[in-house]
Amino acid sequence: MPIEPSLVASLTWFAHIARHRSFTKAATEMGVTRAALSQHLKGLEQQLQVRLLNRTTRDMSLTEEGRRLLDVLQPSLTAIERVVSELNDSHLEPSGLIRINSSRIAARLLVEPHMGEFLARHSKLRLELVMADGFSNIIADGMDAGIRLGESLDEHVVAVPITPPLT
Repeated sequence: MPIEPSLVASLTWFAHIARHRSFTKAATEMGVTRAALSQHLKGLEQQLQVRLLNRTTRDMSLTEEGRRLLDVLQPSLTAIERVVSELNDSHLEPSGLIRINSSRIAARLLVEPHMGEFLARHSKLRLELVMADGFSNIIADGMDAGIRLGESLDEHVVAVPITPPLT
């Protein structure tokens, strides 16, 4: 059964409450009120039809069901937080894989002489250079760009000169 999208936020709130064992600390960390956290937890428990936390005015503890849920949630949320942080940081420095389709001669003249310096300057980038002299559909092949030496192109391809005419 697919997870109800509204549960995701409540599961996150629950994990923060359980990790801190405190509504006050979790609310401070998340920048929300204790009342908002309490309402999310109450709604989550109603939707799941199970009590997740035992609460008194002085203490709280996880129920068995709450422990089982947190044991699965915590590693998953940590992984999600890590990747979201990496995605947020990715705009600070170029990173990832660039796939370029090029004719052999264009690769030798235009790409290869600059690859070392380019990759040294952008250490988080990886370059995949596919050399193919024939025409190819760079979109269907999953390429980010194609480089050719003025060969005729399909009418739907957008071409941008990257050098002055070579003689």
